[in-house]
Amino acid sequence: MLDKKSGQLRYDSPGALRSAFKIAPNARVILSGTHTDPSLERVWGLPDRKGFFRSLTVLGIDLVTTPNFSLFCDTPRLDDLHSIKRIATTYAEATQAGLAAALHVNGRTERDFERWAEFIADRDEIEWLCFEFGTGAGRQSRIGFHIQQITAVAQFVSRPLRLVIRGGTSELSRLRPHFEQISVIDTSAFLKTQQRQRAAIVDGQLRWTASPTQQDESLDALLAHNVDTVAHHVNELAQ
Repeated sequence: MLDKKSGQLRYDSPGALRSAFKIAPNARVILSGTHTDPSLERVWGLPDRKGFFRSLTVLGIDLVTTPNFSLFCDTPRLDDLHSIKRIATTYAEATQAGLAAALHVNGRTERDFERWAEFIADRDEIEWLCFEFGTGAGRQSRIGFHIQQITAVAQFVSRPLRLVIRGGTSELSRLRPHFEQISVIDTSAFLKTQQRQRAAIVDGQLRWTASPTQQDESLDALLAHNVDTVAHHVNELAQ
């Protein structure tokens, strides 16, 4: 979305955005991303972040997830608190610009999530949360803790909340009772199509098999199949 050299948006209209990413005119657009910390820090370092968020409002975006500034276990604790504050600050800037935004409730300790719960409970305008399971929070040793904390936030707030997640689909059944709606960001169908692999559900598990194509053969049918299969699998996991 951002040109690295100029710091300016690459697109100036809904049509330009949809054309660049081959998005159907009637599709809803969620703007979200995950990257290494230097890329996230570029957003924080923009000379006019509020202006940046205002410029997004003309692109026909239905929802934007806030930057997920990293928390670390081997740095001074104040670094984590600073990152949490920056997440809240960019959420406020995005919503003040007129964007619908999902607040990324990143945390490393129980108290971090208690603070998020108190913050959200005091602000009725917060309707969407976001969480990233695709990196450290999704590890087997940590995912249970984060599921417990996210559901505790929802219980404390005691009003309907919606959630966007990246990864963590194996835990959907634990999250589903606590949220009015859950939207899953999953790139596997797209990436596996690029790798010429075909999805199938076998004994309740999502499996991938080689699906070679001829040179210059369209991937549209394979992509449509993979998207439908992954979506069906995710819906089954949420039951």
